[in-house]
Amino acid sequence: MEEVRPALARAMEEVREIVGQLPDESLMREQLWRKEYFPQVERAIKPFNDQLAGTLVQKMSENGPQFEAEVFKQLEAINALPPGPALAKPIGSMPAYTQMALQSKIVKGTRLESLFGIGRPEMAQFIKSNMRVIDNKVKQGMLAGVETKQIANSIARVITSPDGRRILKLQKGTVAHEVNAWASAIARSGIQDMNRQVSEQVWDANPVGSDLAYEWVSALDSRTCPTCGPLDAKTRPNRSDFPTWPIHFNCRCSVVLIDPDKKEDVRTGIEVARPGPKGGRPPGFEKGKKGVYASKVRINGKDYYRRTQQIKATPGQRRVTYGDYLAQSDRRTQAAFYGGGNAGSVRADNFRKWVKAGKTPSEAMQKTIINMPGTTGKLKTVNPERTSFRPTDKLKWPKGGSGPSPSPGGGPKPPGPKPKPIAPAPKPVAPAPAPKPTPKPVSTPKPVPTPKPTPKPTPKPAPKPTPKPAPKPAPKPAPTPKPKAEPALKPLPKNKPVSFKDWDSSKPGMNTEYPTLADVYKRQGAQQGKPVLVKSVKDLKGMKGLIKDADGNNVVIYRGVTGPAQKQQLLGRGPDGAKHFAGKGMFGNGTYGASNSRWKLTTKQRIRMDWEDYKTSATAAQGTARLYSNKTWFKAGSTGGAAFKPLSDAQARSRVTAFGIRKDAKVKTFTHLTDPDEAYNDWQKWIRDEWEAAKKLGHFDNAGDALAARGWDGYEVPLPDGDVLDQNYWVILNRRAMVAVDGDPF
Repeated sequence: MEEVRPALARAMEEVREIVGQLPDESLMREQLWRKEYFPQVERAIKPFNDQLAGTLVQKMSENGPQFEAEVFKQLEAINALPPGPALAKPIGSMPAYTQMALQSKIVKGTRLESLFGIGRPEMAQFIKSNMRVIDNKVKQGMLAGVETKQIANSIARVITSPDGRRILKLQKGTVAHEVNAWASAIARSGIQDMNRQVSEQVWDANPVGSDLAYEWVSALDSRTCPTCGPLDAKTRPNRSDFPTWPIHFNCRCSVVLIDPDKKEDVRTGIEVARPGPKGGRPPGFEKGKKGVYASKVRINGKDYYRRTQQIKATPGQRRVTYGDYLAQSDRRTQAAFYGGGNAGSVRADNFRKWVKAGKTPSEAMQKTIINMPGTTGKLKTVNPERTSFRPTDKLKWPKGGSGPSPSPGGGPKPPGPKPKPIAPAPKPVAPAPAPKPTPKPVSTPKPVPTPKPTPKPTPKPAPKPTPKPAPKPAPKPAPTPKPKAEPALKPLPKNKPVSFKDWDSSKPGMNTEYPTLADVYKRQGAQQGKPVLVKSVKDLKGMKGLIKDADGNNVVIYRGVTGPAQKQQLLGRGPDGAKHFAGKGMFGNGTYGASNSRWKLTTKQRIRMDWEDYKTSATAAQGTARLYSNKTWFKAGSTGGAAFKPLSDAQARSRVTAFGIRKDAKVKTFTHLTDPDEAYNDWQKWIRDEWEAAKKLGHFDNAGDALAARGWDGYEVPLPDGDVLDQNYWVILNRRAMVAVDGDPF
């Protein structure tokens, strides 16, 4: 809503300034954020929360009379109102509409007054949710080692206009963009919920005849979701048979009262098309042409041109349905509805082929949508979270209509000629000249009492050629059962502490104020080692002697580097194969890796970074490793933008390493704790105690340096519940603690 945009800009700029006060590099940066700066965010957001709440309630109340007039108009059109002055009284007063607005339940059963904390002393849920988004964004940046300025830019981009005004840019990937999108969704859903409440009050105040019915109405365009599209034009005698609408955020559907005997043969739908190769309008969508919109619409993150189209009902139907709209639209519009891209095109092709095979549009849609609302029975339990488009590799195709050959969702493979005509079976039968050995029963030397040696040569050659020539080649695979080669894990020697009591920055070779991790490695010398290598992740998961998670499975950790040479060095190869990389990080210097969280998190919102490398990864830990393998990610910063280019799978495989940790290494874990927040607090206490103990060896300005000097091979960093990503971090201080996969890490 444009009316609250200035309040949003002020809130985001203030949050940006709060974040900008964080120090750039410090182990204490996370603690400072949590204890000192993060609590200030509530004060910055509250004015925006209050203005959004007031503006939304006002708009919903102002729309009430208009919605009421429309409902009465619909009732008149189907002759559902009593004649003359017996007309029921309207809802009437503005306070009544305001009360309806405040009680509107648009966020999973939460009332508007509770969502925005109207008249309540506790923190509003809207503020809490936005604080969570900000907290996650800041911690993502800190974990990635991003400098404070870039983290602040990930909150909001603010530019100064020529006349000196500060203008908020709602750049995708920033917190400001996300907060604005959610506020807009709440506003649209609130207005639509007001429409529902007014309609239901009018229906309740005016007795409805049993000859009337309720109908679900969906928008005939490609932005309609796979839940709402199939619900379109469905009728029921009771409105309670339908789910409460709006059924999800940004839902544009409604329920109307109709005369089921009245037909509606034509409805207007919207066709769409992507811009042409040079960015211009495609044929048929020229500006000024009848039915063509001047503006574009955004679908699945891409811009489309629009035009109206007249849709006719399937013969025998009372009304045009969304299935009719889809069947009569062109391929571009169908693909846009089905999610766009190659997958959308494959699903659209599947839909068309089922229609061509004789299925109705509704039946064809059912082939492409999981848990699609049915045609009969109650629809009350329809759940948008369980309804989705069918993956292309799970699509079924009509006989003789297999899918597009290059696409992953193709139909059944045609029964190609198999090597049956070669028929090697008759060849073993060919030694039917085995009758030659048959005279060997004449070898009645069996009754002859003496010669045991004579029967031996004669019967044995006979059975061999005849019955068992074919089975003999089969046992050849028998030599395969070789024992699985598992590298032996020799016991690790104890890693001894190294002293830096003699450290003097004025002496040669000691040119830093404090000893660094590289200095620790120099003094440890032979104590540093190379990882043990295995061939596959499967071997790693089945190996004995590794650290396990709470379920008893080996913990698999992923690390990404920016090139194949660095990966080989991590595996112990090349001229620097014996050197341990002295990395840096907010949880202490060392080599970082990520594993999946070993706790079942209670937080329902599991945040994943909005990057393509995350979306294509099977787990959050793999996604983190892919990002750290991507040079363009570091260039793009935490705000994203055109500089970011996702890695191909081949690039990721050449840069990401999967590894486990030896149980006999000196590595601190927190598997004994069942609560992630408790584990994180325990980690903080442990690392402070270890850092303090390291003072006996010298003075260190980083926890990782201090722990390496104390002889630790590594430690786990258990992230708190709901913190950043569904994963834990590991800081490796000695590669000899690793068992790494020398192959495909995924």
